Amino acid sequence: MLSDDQHIAIRRHLRRVLASSEFSRSGRAASFLEFVVLNALENNRESLKERAIGIAVFQRSEDWDPKLDTSVRTEARRVRKKLSEYYSSPAADPDDVNIDVPLGSYSPVFRFPEPEAEILPEGDTSPVAAVEEPSSGSRQERSTGTYLRLGLLALFVGAIGLAALQAFRIHRHGLLNANIGSSFKTLPITDEYGHQLNPAISPDGTEIAYASDAGTGTFHIIQRAIEGGTPHRLTSGIDPELSPAYSPDGKAIAFLRLHGSTTEVVVRELSSGSETLTGYIETQLGDWTGDPGPLIGNLGPAWTPDGTRLVVSDHPPHSSSGGLFILNLGDGSRQQLTTDGGSEQDFLPKVAPDGQRIAFIRASTHGHAELFILDLKTRALRQVTNEDHSINGLAWTKDPNELIVSSNREGPYQLWTVNALNGAFQKVDTDAANAIDPQMPANASWLAYVTLNQEWTIQRLTIAGPPAAKPLERFVASAGQNHSAHFSPDGRYVAFVSDRSGSWEIWLCGERCSEPQRLTNFHGPWIGGLTWSPDSTRLAFDARLGPKSAIYMMSIVDPRPQLVERNSFEERMPYWSQDGGALYFNSDRDGTVAVWKRDLQSGAVSRIGVGFSIREFGPRRNLLLGRSDGLIYEPENMPGASGKAIHLATDPVLAWTVHGSSIYYCAIQSDGHIHILVFEDGRSREIADEDIRFPRTAASLDVSPDGRYLLLTVSEHSTSNIYRRITLH
Repeated sequence: MLSDDQHIAIRRHLRRVLASSEFSRSGRAASFLEFVVLNALENNRESLKERAIGIAVFQRSEDWDPKLDTSVRTEARRVRKKLSEYYSSPAADPDDVNIDVPLGSYSPVFRFPEPEAEILPEGDTSPVAAVEEPSSGSRQERSTGTYLRLGLLALFVGAIGLAALQAFRIHRHGLLNANIGSSFKTLPITDEYGHQLNPAISPDGTEIAYASDAGTGTFHIIQRAIEGGTPHRLTSGIDPELSPAYSPDGKAIAFLRLHGSTTEVVVRELSSGSETLTGYIETQLGDWTGDPGPLIGNLGPAWTPDGTRLVVSDHPPHSSSGGLFILNLGDGSRQQLTTDGGSEQDFLPKVAPDGQRIAFIRASTHGHAELFILDLKTRALRQVTNEDHSINGLAWTKDPNELIVSSNREGPYQLWTVNALNGAFQKVDTDAANAIDPQMPANASWLAYVTLNQEWTIQRLTIAGPPAAKPLERFVASAGQNHSAHFSPDGRYVAFVSDRSGSWEIWLCGERCSEPQRLTNFHGPWIGGLTWSPDSTRLAFDARLGPKSAIYMMSIVDPRPQLVERNSFEERMPYWSQDGGALYFNSDRDGTVAVWKRDLQSGAVSRIGVGFSIREFGPRRNLLLGRSDGLIYEPENMPGASGKAIHLATDPVLAWTVHGSSIYYCAIQSDGHIHILVFEDGRSREIADEDIRFPRTAASLDVSPDGRYLLLTVSEHSTSNIYRRITLH
C-alpha cells in the first residue's frame, strides 16, 4: 500500500502537471487525468474502465456504448501525448514523481525517484486488454525504477490538508517589491470538486472562508484552517451564499445571501452562530458583462477598519444610477459613496487598511474595467489605471500605496501589483494558467488566489428529421473555449469564436466543421455577437480593439475587419436584418443599455427599445427583444407587431434564437438540467431535457437553415480552487 507521504507527493505532483502549459488550457485532458489519478488512490478498479470514465468525465448517458463512441480512447491517447510533452519540457523535475497511463489500460502508474516496491490494486493480477494501437510520442521513456499501479478514488473526495505539504517548488524571477517577493512557492488551500471562489482570510491569517458549490452550482460559505484542518460549512440554509468577509476583529463574517430575487447582506457571529440581516442589495446578479470570468462576489461586502460599517456595490434595476454604498450596522442607514450610470458599474469595493480610502473597479458592459480610488474624507475620486482590459479581483497589499489585481492585460488572467499613485503595473508570477480573486493577509508574506480552468464546446442537438442515435453530440471542440456558433443562411458554413490559438478569434468551418480555419488575427480580448449577412458572404461582430466595444464587418473571402462606426459608446451584439439593409445592436449611447438599428445605406441610427439582444421572426419580420433579466418580449407599437403580447423568460439571458416563426429558448431547472423549449402557435413545448451546463456569459443558440439542428455552447469542464503563494526570503 502507499504511504501517506506517497499519497501527498502524488497529489502535489498532479497539481503541478495540471497547471502546466500542456494541460492548463486543455480542460478535457485535465479532467481525464485528474479523474484517473485522484480516483486511483482508493483502489476502485471498476471505475477505471472505459465505460465508467465516459459517464463520469465525458458526461455520457447510462446507456452509452463505448464501442460506438471512441471518445475515451481518443482522449487517453491525447493525455499520454501531453504527459510525454510535459516530462520532456524544462518544467518537469526529474527528481519528482512521474505519472504514466500505460497503453492498454486506464489505470495510472506512478514512478518515484527512490526505488519502491511495486504495488498493484488488490486482485489486479493482469493488465487490461489493449484498446488502441500505439502512437509515436504517446508515452515517455521509462528509466530504471519501480512503478506503483493503483485503482480508483471517488472524484468528489477532495484532498484535505494539502496546504501543509513540506515539498514545494521554488521560483526565481525578476525582482519584485518586498511585499510580494520574487522567489516563492505555491501550495493548494483547497483541492475540491466544482468551484471554490471569493476567498477571505481571517485577520490573524490562520483561517480562510470562501464560497463553494461542490460541483452543484449552488454556492455556500465554507470555513477552514489555512494549515490543514477539515472544511466545514458555515451555514445550513438552502439559499445560495457568496462573498464572505471577516470582520476586523475576526469574530464575525459578513456575506451575501441570494433569497429569491433579493440579495441580503448578512453578518454571522462565529462564536454563537447568530445572524443579523444588515441590509439588502437590489442588483440583479445577471450576465450583463461579456467577460467569461465569474462576476459572483464582486458586490462586496467590505468592512471598514472600525467594524461598524460595510461597503457594498448596488445597482437597482429601475434606477438610472448605482454605485458604492455604506451600510451602518448600528442604525441600518445607508449612504451613497459613488455614482455610476449607463453601462458603467462600480464593483469590488476594498477599504484600505488606514480606513481613509476605498479602491474599486468601474466596469463597462464588455469586459473592460479600470481601477479607481475614493478618498472618504474629501470624496475626491481618482482614476488609477487606463488599461482597456478587465479586472477580476482586487486587494490591498501591506504597502499603503499598492494594490494587487487580476487582469487579462496579457491574455489570460494573471496577478499584478498596481502602484496606487501612478498606476504602474508589475507582474506577480504564479503557477496558474488563470489566476483571479487575490487576497492578502495584513501581516503575512503570502497571498491567496483562485485558479480557474474552463473548457467550452459547441454541441449539436438534432431537433427535426429522423430520430438520431446521438441526439446531442460534440460539434466544435478544442483546448480552451469555443462559443457563439452560427450557421450561414445558405447552410454551407459555421462561424464561431474560439481562444484555441491563445487569444479570442473568429473561426470558419464547413457544415461538418471538420477543419476550422481562423479568419481574424486580433490577438486581443473578448469577441462576441456573431451574425451573418443574409447572402452568407459577410459577418458582423463586436470586439474591443480600443477603449470601447465596437461593431465590425468583414467578408469571409477577404476577412479584413472594417469598423462600422468609431465613437465613444459601448456597442455590442449585432444582428443583421433579414433584408440585409440594417444592423441591430445594443448600445449605451443614451445612458441606458438599449437596442438600436443602423440603416446600412444612409447610416441613420434609431432607438428600438430597452433590451440586450434582438431578433426578427415570422413572415412579417416582427421584432423580439431580449432584456438583461431574461425576458423576451415584442415591443408595443412597432410596425408589423403581432399584437399577441409575447412574453417568455429564458435562462441564461443569451440562450435564445428564432427560426421562421418559432422561438427557441432555455430554462434551468432546480435539478440543474437545461430544458430547451420552442414557442410556436402561441404555446411552448419542450424539445429536450439535457444534463449540461451553459457558460452563463457566453450561452448561445442557433438553428440550422433546414431546421434540423440546434447549436449550443456547453461548458464541459469548469473548476476553480484556491492556492497560496508564499514569498521566500
